[in-house]
Amino acid sequence: VLLFTPDRGLCGSLNAQLLRTLTHYLKGLKELATFEKVDFIAVGKKGQQFLPRLQENMIAAFPGFSSFPTFKDVLPITRLATESFLQGTYDHVVLLYPDFISAIAQEPTVKVLLPFSKTGLKDMLLSLLPQRYRRDTEQAMAANAVREYLFEPSQETILSTILPQLTEIQIYQAVLETAASEHSARMVAMRNASDNASDLLDDLTLTYNQTRQAAITGELAELSASKAALE
Repeated sequence: VLLFTPDRGLCGSLNAQLLRTLTHYLKGLKELATFEKVDFIAVGKKGQQFLPRLQENMIAAFPGFSSFPTFKDVLPITRLATESFLQGTYDHVVLLYPDFISAIAQEPTVKVLLPFSKTGLKDMLLSLLPQRYRRDTEQAMAANAVREYLFEPSQETILSTILPQLTEIQIYQAVLETAASEHSARMVAMRNASDNASDLLDDLTLTYNQTRQAAITGELAELSASKAALE
């Protein structure tokens, strides 16, 4: 499992949602009759810190991607995941990352990276498109499904070139989704904190003014009473 998390906190409930999704996924995975073991690659400091608490085996950690992620940075992750799968060490390679939907919405997502499947490739290609284009593209793909295509060179040659690139693209997309989700969640959290601080400041200012007015009124009353007593 490639676990993608932010490197820092102060980003609302994003980290809690990711770790809750991870816990739920592990529970369902370990209930399978065919389950043998699960290892983790942590991409992000929060996942690196959380996995030992779950007593899960972490074979590698890659912190520091959320600030300025580049395509070159994900190549060691891709190489490690791909080689482990091709050597038969693992039957599946799974991505768990926050899917950036909007500035105020991020959805923890679990997606099978390897092995490839027709449905998985279709969903992956659609996920790379903006939301407004997905329906039209899906309809076009369904309409062209019955057509026959001639591949040059062979299908095997094309797939052997494209599939590794698709693996790299999906991992890089997960890194970018995580970075965008972290920054947007932190922006919203800081804005909410600023709004709450402004509300608290207004309440304290009102309380201060009321207390000051009451003190002045009390002093005026005492002066009036003293003057009346002297007269």
